[in-house]
Amino acid sequence: MNIPLPKVPSLLKSKRACNFCKNISPTSEPVHLNVEKIGPYIELNCFENVNSVIKTKGGNIEYGWLIWETLPDLMMEAEFHAIWIDINNVRHDITPKQFGIEYGLFLPDPTTKYENSQIDNIRIPLINDTLIINYIKNSEEYFRLTNDKGLAFCEEIKETKEIRTNRLSNIRIFSEIIKKYY
Repeated sequence: MNIPLPKVPSLLKSKRACNFCKNISPTSEPVHLNVEKIGPYIELNCFENVNSVIKTKGGNIEYGWLIWETLPDLMMEAEFHAIWIDINNVRHDITPKQFGIEYGLFLPDPTTKYENSQIDNIRIPLINDTLIINYIKNSEEYFRLTNDKGLAFCEEIKETKEIRTNRLSNIRIFSEIIKKYY
C-alpha cells in the first residue's frame, strides 16, 4: 500500500486553495512559510512551542490555519496552528512538521483563538466521491466523540466502544481510498 504524503498547495496554481482560504478567513491572505529549526520544538505542539520562544526572544503569537492537501488531489484540510511573530514583526513557523515537510501554507485567522481546547480541522473533498465524503464525516464524528470524552482540554481519554468503532471505520475507509487512488 502506497500512502501519499500530504501536499502543500501552491497559491499560484491552486484556485481551490485560494477559495478554501477565503471561506475560512475572508479578510486574510495566506502565506508560504518555511519551517525554521530554531529550537528543540515538538511536532504538533505549536501553541507551546510559540509560547516558549516568546518567553526567550519576545514577540507575539499569531493564530491561523495550515492548509494541506492531506490526500493529494482528493481532500484539502485546514489544521488550526500558531506561528511566532518576532519583535521586528516577521512571521516564523517554528514547529516541525510530520514526514519531514519543510514548509507550509499558513492562513492567519484573527477571529479564532486557542483557549486550551482542541479545535477540529476543516476538511473539504476535492472530488465528488462517497469514500472521501464518508472519510470527512467520520473524521468529524471522531473529533466530536473524543472531545466529549476529555480530549478537548488535552486530557487523556479512554477509548469507548463507540470511539473504537469510529476509529476502525475510518481506518477501513482510508484503506479503501488508498487502494482506489494511490
